[in-house]
Amino acid sequence: VAAAQGVNILRRRAWISAARWLARLALLLVLVGCGFSVFGAIAASIGTVVVDLVMARRVVAIPWGSGDRSLTRRLLRYATPLLIAALCARLFNRIDLIVFKSWGASASQAGEYAMAQNLATVPSLLALACAPLIQATLVRMQQHSSLDEARQLARHALRLACLLLPFAALVSGAAGAIATLLSGPGYA
Repeated sequence: VAAAQGVNILRRRAWISAARWLARLALLLVLVGCGFSVFGAIAASIGTVVVDLVMARRVVAIPWGSGDRSLTRRLLRYATPLLIAALCARLFNRIDLIVFKSWGASASQAGEYAMAQNLATVPSLLALACAPLIQATLVRMQQHSSLDEARQLARHALRLACLLLPFAALVSGAAGAIATLLSGPGYA
């Protein structure tokens, strides 16, 4: 029963995450494609947050404005440090771009660097999706005293990571061509 509940929760989170990323892609393509440039990218980011909120509210189905006010205050006391931690983590995630720019990089160099970071998002999303599943499976295997199977799964996961290294080298070598293909000859 607990495993079924866990799978159901993961499925809900996956739908929310999929909706957020698809909305981000669609809004960026539409707004930037319509010529709104940086303003369109900012509006797409804000729209993505709105889609994320709407999807989360639909999945969780918590009524607006109901409940005890003291519970809300306790929740805010609990959530405020988490909000600050998330903001700091987000800043830390982009601090390299800020430092890169402060060291005298031009706007086009910073744009190329940001584009490379965005291209690196796809493999990081794969790792972000697989890591909790592998970790949960390993914990379950250890709880059921299946240590040999857990070791085998861990070895396979590490082998897969090692097998991706040549692919990463190929992509790194073709970075200029990929940038030209995705962003046009201006980035060549």
